[in-house]
Order: sequence, then structure tokens, then C-alpha cells
Amino acid sequence: MIRVVHARVAGRVRLRVSLLKGHLLLAQRLTEYLRAQDGIRDVRAGTTTGSLLISYGPPLTHVDQVVRLVQEGYQ
Repeated sequence: MIRVVHARVAGRVRLRVSLLKGHLLLAQRLTEYLRAQDGIRDVRAGTTTGSLLISYGPPLTHVDQVVRLVQEGYQ
């Protein structure tokens, strides 16, 4: 499950991704996948809390686009 925790700052979103909690390898793979995507500027994963902090910009303009990339990254 992916939940948007904070998205009030333009170009930045914090997500809770339940599958990341306690799974370092999955967090590393997802981070690498996201960093390779056009528009993703930075990704920080926390396996203790299962959170992702993602900075993004054009061509990504909305949080839903970022969430979709996260979903694609671990399927």
C-alpha cells in the first residue's frame, strides 16, 4: 500500500510504502529504478518507517504521476 504523507511543497512528496518497511534490498532497487526515471531528481528511502522522500520536476507535474512510478517500480 502507498499513502501520501506530505505533498504541500511543490516538487516534493513523502510517501509511506508498507512493503519497504524492513526490506533494504527492495528499497535499494526501488530507489535505483526511480532515480532512472525522467523527472525524478532525488529519492531517499527509509526502511525503518517504510517511507520515501522524492523530489521531482518536469515532465512530472503531479503527485499522482510520482505515485504511479513507485507502483510500477515494485511490481
